[in-house]
Amino acid sequence: MYTGAFSTHWAPQDAANNFMLFGQANYYLLNDGTTWKSGAGWHPYFLYSTLSSTSINGNAITYTFNAPEDGILFQNVDYSFGDHSAQGVLGAYGPLEITAELGGTTAFIRGRTKIIANDATWYGEPRFNYYSAKVGDLVYFEMNYTLINGAVFDENLFNTEFTYYSTGRVDFTNAVPVPPSILMLGSGLCALLAAAKRKRR
Repeated sequence: MYTGAFSTHWAPQDAANNFMLFGQANYYLLNDGTTWKSGAGWHPYFLYSTLSSTSINGNAITYTFNAPEDGILFQNVDYSFGDHSAQGVLGAYGPLEITAELGGTTAFIRGRTKIIANDATWYGEPRFNYYSAKVGDLVYFEMNYTLINGAVFDENLFNTEFTYYSTGRVDFTNAVPVPPSILMLGSGLCALLAAAKRKRR
């Protein structure tokens, strides 16, 4: 799935330095080699992440972001002229770090995102296109960001107003399950919470 967005970060008063890491779906590559473009549908434009910190190492600058409060990075419902449909929710997993050359106009992020949901729309099969990976899997993604109108990536960027566009892709054929250690940690936390609840009773 290929994604993209065009957005503006509004001046210093922009609450918590919001930044759109993922754009909406642009088009899909199917396992039979064909493609279809995004059509009518819905993509929320409030899926912003907040800047946590900025660090400089030599000629590289890295912006670290907090995940949205609900953990959702991408949500999209798509219909393409009656022939295709897609729908899904992707969540944060691991560090959210954008890296750029200090003073440059392009930046990138590479990582994994977790498939939270992939329910069929009312189109149903075979017009609904499921992701190649299953809900719960971690899939590879990459996004690239370009600043326009004279803005550059530096330590002062998020104190200014700037416009940017993004392009990227999510590779559902490059999937791995959630590491067992993470699952065990989740189970352990559930057990501790349950024990604490019993103790309070």
